[in-house]
Amino acid sequence: MDLAAARLARARNDAKEAEQSAARALTESQGRAMPALAADAGLELANARTLLGHYEAAASDAQSAISAYRALGNPHGESAARRQLAAVLADQNQIKAAHEEYSTALGIAQRIGDAGEVGAVYRNIASLLWVAGDLDGTRAAARQALASARETGDLPLQAWTLRALATIAGDDAASDEVMAQYAEVTELTERAHDRGGHVWSLATNADELRLRGDLDSAHDTCERAMTEAAALTDPQFAIYSTFICAQVAFDRGETDRSKALLERVEALAAPSRNPIYAANAQLVLGQIEFESAHREQAVQRLQRAAQGFSGIDAATGEADAEALLAVCAEKLGDAAARDSALSKIRTLRAAITARQEIYFVDIALAQLDGRSPADAVRHLHELALDAARRHFVAWSLEARLAEWRLLASLGKPSALEVRVELESEARRRGFKRILGLLKSAPAQSL
Repeated sequence: MDLAAARLARARNDAKEAEQSAARALTESQGRAMPALAADAGLELANARTLLGHYEAAASDAQSAISAYRALGNPHGESAARRQLAAVLADQNQIKAAHEEYSTALGIAQRIGDAGEVGAVYRNIASLLWVAGDLDGTRAAARQALASARETGDLPLQAWTLRALATIAGDDAASDEVMAQYAEVTELTERAHDRGGHVWSLATNADELRLRGDLDSAHDTCERAMTEAAALTDPQFAIYSTFICAQVAFDRGETDRSKALLERVEALAAPSRNPIYAANAQLVLGQIEFESAHREQAVQRLQRAAQGFSGIDAATGEADAEALLAVCAEKLGDAAARDSALSKIRTLRAAITARQEIYFVDIALAQLDGRSPADAVRHLHELALDAARRHFVAWSLEARLAEWRLLASLGKPSALEVRVELESEARRRGFKRILGLLKSAPAQSL
């Protein structure tokens, strides 16, 4: 009964209740010499503790479950326990060890023809590759997971993989087709009563709406996601939805609200030891400090962000942080720091296959990589047009802002035309942050 209660709590994304019920199940089964039940309870406990950020205990639980399943001759259980251990290792930034455990788990599951476990492993591998910026690898792993999910009728896994594939497609363009795919995923999570998946889908949809320039709809959707996430004890959903809402608030010119939400992300990420969103929060907070002319504070935050991303092999995030550091160094007149950051950016950029999340890097490089002013203006204009074609309105505005600043610094008459067009579009879309920067920025390139 306790083990069933733990599994039900996991399905409802109630990690605290899952931990308590699994712990009771483990104690009872060990006391009654029921090793198979104890192994199942230990695995369930490891899962709950991972979600709650209790990694040392979760790793111990998973390792005990692995040993127990091996002794029982239960390969399905061993594969699931190794997959759980790999998830703990990944969250602790032990990426190589996590890959090894995932490979072992996948080999066991494939050997015994366990389609459900194969799909679960591929899902986790897809997550790992996405953080590393390997778009092609993520797509391949997600497709494998989707095939397994359809074979087994696993609706939550189908929703997860379809969302992942929509996100990958959205990296190329935030098209109407991609938005329709997100709507399908949201409907699927509702059918499956997948509360956590529903929150994640809402937040992801809000982020895509933000990119497309529909800030009002993005605001309403992410607020709904945060409200639903507050009812779940698994912190990942509150962290993700709050971070998306912070970005929406930032673009809407609500700087104080954005800072408050980002600080909440940091507070939530610390106890759950969620490094990717702790680094993401530092990155955006660093940008806020930079745009508020607090350059030294910005550098400190961005350095922490870069270190955080580097520690988990999140190449795209690290490149974004280094790009902002290069811009800060240029502003501060620190040529050595600027060139050091640019060197790191070029190395990171060469290995990244993602498109949408790297626009900021390309915008920074256009201004700082030694091009002639005319070439820099032309490249920024091309970036803006490319982003607009892909429905990345937010990035198109960002590139146009950089183009205007450079033209203004050069005293070009065309700067006025660019400013008028940019101001009109930003006002129509509600990008008050862009409007504020247009009013406050002096005529200079950065």
